[in-house]
Amino acid sequence: MVKIMKNRTLLIATLGVLTALAIVFKIYSIPLPSTTTASDKISLLYVPVFICAFVFRKRGWIYAFTVGFLADTIGFLINPVGGAYMPQYSIVVGLGGIISYLCTFKTEKIKVYHIVIAVLLTQLVCSIFLVSLLNKIYFAQSTPLWVMISSRLVKQPITIAIYLVALIVPINIINKFRTRFLKEWDLYGSIKKQQ
Repeated sequence: MVKIMKNRTLLIATLGVLTALAIVFKIYSIPLPSTTTASDKISLLYVPVFICAFVFRKRGWIYAFTVGFLADTIGFLINPVGGAYMPQYSIVVGLGGIISYLCTFKTEKIKVYHIVIAVLLTQLVCSIFLVSLLNKIYFAQSTPLWVMISSRLVKQPITIAIYLVALIVPINIINKFRTRFLKEWDLYGSIKKQQ
C-alpha cells in the first residue's frame, strides 16, 4: 500500500510539474519580429505535453491530453489574450498530446525520428489545420480556409525547429526517465488493485 501511494504521489507531482511548465510557456511566448497579434507568437506550450506523451507508456495519452488541456485553460485564466475562453482550443492542445503519444507508444527507446514525426504531425494537424478551422468558424467566416492555413504556415518552420531542439537535446534524459518509470516505479500497475 505504501508503494502504491508513493507511485501515485510521484505521478501526480510529475504531471503537476509538467502542467506548471506548460502554463509558464503559454504565458511567456516568444513574439515574432514585426508582428503585434497574439497568434504571431511562438509558444513552447507543446514541449511539456510532448515530454508527457513520450515518458508515459500506458495511459500516456490521457496524461498528455490532461496536461495540454489544463495548461491551456489555466494559462488563459491567468493571462487572457484574444477575447473569451473557448475550450475548443484547449481540446486542440490536448489532441496534440494524443497525437504525439501515438507516435511513440510502441517503442522502447525514443529515437530522433519519433520526435520529428510527432512534432510534424502535431503541428500539421493541430496548429495549422484545426486552429485555422476554429479561427475561420468563430472569427473570420468570410475568409477562405486556405488563406488562414497559409498565414499560419509562415511561422511553422521556426516553431518546428524550436520544438525539435527543445526535445532532441534532452532525448537521453527522457529515455532514462522513461526506463526508470517503466522498471522501478511501476506507475501503471499502481492504478490497478494490487493485493
